[in-house]
Formats: sequence, C-alpha cells, structure tokens
Amino acid sequence: MARKSLVQRSEVDQAKAAHNCQANQNHRLQKGDSRLKVYKDRSHDHYCKACALGIIEQDIKKLQALALQLAGARDDAMTPGLEPPRSTSDER
Repeated sequence: MARKSLVQRSEVDQAKAAHNCQANQNHRLQKGDSRLKVYKDRSHDHYCKACALGIIEQDIKKLQALALQLAGARDDAMTPGLEPPRSTSDER
C-alpha cells in the first residue's frame, strides 16, 4: 500500500542554462550550478541553493511543529480524566 506524503516531488539537478531563481529574481543561476527542482502540476520550479535551503529549513520546522502537535494530542487523549474543550457557542 502506498503511503501518503506531505512533501512534494523534488530533486537536485544542474542548470542547463543561465537563469534567475524563481524565488528571488536577484539570484542568478549559471549553467552547471546545482539547483532544487520542485515539480508543480505538470511543470516544475527551479530554486538556487540559498533559497532552496531556506525553503527546506522552513518546511522542516513546519513538519516538526505538526509532529509535536500530534504527539501532544495523542498524549492528551490518553490522559485519564482529561475532558475535551467545551464549545464557546450557545448550544440552545
């Protein structure tokens, strides 16, 4: 059975020609530079090393925060006597 992933298809490759980074037009990739290639629908985006590392670090933090939230929710659900939060809306 295939497992789902929150991480989209990506790979590292080399620029075939000089072009600008898609995250920052001031960053110029030269032919042969390593870049991050992120598949998007039937196309892909290319990012320079600096922007790619920033994107990866940001996403790692987001995934770690999600994992901590789930671990905390699991611990809360297993704690005896812990009641779920009450709704603030008037249920009458």
